[in-house]
Amino acid sequence: MDRGLFAWDEKYVGKAVIATTNAIKDRLRKRVQQARSSPAGAVVTPDVERVKPIKASVRTLRGERKLRHASMQNFREES
Repeated sequence: MDRGLFAWDEKYVGKAVIATTNAIKDRLRKRVQQARSSPAGAVVTPDVERVKPIKASVRTLRGERKLRHASMQNFREES
């Protein structure tokens, strides 16, 4: 898991490198396992995995409508 696709209000905004510590990556990996969802109709490749929304902090260039040179810094635990 080195990249993620990101959306805002269910609209694709880009992808980001998951640039975090191994501890955060392990927590995220567990969240992804728990958040698995049924495949979307648009997903046609087996290497794409759909999950329920996970809120994340993403660093990106300012003023861009889509993510460019983005990296995920952390994600929020939600119950």
